[in-house]
Amino acid sequence: MHKVNRSHLWATSAIVAGLGLGLFVGVGCSSNSSSGNNSASPTTYSGTLTGTGGASGTLSFTIGAAAAMLQPAAFLPSSTETVSGTLTLTGGSAITLSGTFTTPNGPLNVSGGGYTFQGTLTNGVLSGTWTGPSSNGSFSALAGGSSSVTNYCGTFSGSDSGTWNFTISGTTLSGSYTGTSGSGILTGTVNGNSVTISTQGGGTAQGTIDGTNVSGTWTGGSKSGTWTGSSTGC
Repeated sequence: MHKVNRSHLWATSAIVAGLGLGLFVGVGCSSNSSSGNNSASPTTYSGTLTGTGGASGTLSFTIGAAAAMLQPAAFLPSSTETVSGTLTLTGGSAITLSGTFTTPNGPLNVSGGGYTFQGTLTNGVLSGTWTGPSSNGSFSALAGGSSSVTNYCGTFSGSDSGTWNFTISGTTLSGSYTGTSGSGILTGTVNGNSVTISTQGGGTAQGTIDGTNVSGTWTGGSKSGTWTGSSTGC
């Protein structure tokens, strides 16, 4: 019979135990590090709204732990965060808003001063619909405060007419429009001074930024026209 070398077994067991401990400690450190990277902090979304009766204005929402939304949604538990915000209609005073946001993608439910906002977060754009005492429409906002985004407010005319507002952050454009045929969201891109826009209704628009002003043309089915706006008109 082969004689077992007990000292060899003891040495092997010690090595395996040591590796297991090291693996356990390594996983623990990785978990702590990941936890540190996922710490949440408030994030502000700034944007514009349009509505019936020529309603137009700017808004901002600060979500209590919106930084967590930068992580993949599959790895995030759902939680309800508090939201504070401000609505400023063109020619009016600021209205305080408050409510909740369910991470990672919504819904957003905010109200104040007789106005209510409901929306979701998709591809970095916080958008949805709103209602007020005498008007209703659509809104859209991008991550960033007033120093990192630019709001443009204006109108469109032609086969249809109404309000046409959007926000630019870097090369991303998002906004809304409200006309006699309805209301919807604008999405687009910015390349230098040129903007390319798609409407929720399936239309398209192009335009040019010239200082604080922006203008262009739009088409949607058999309808077409022009649009114009300004960063000083909000």
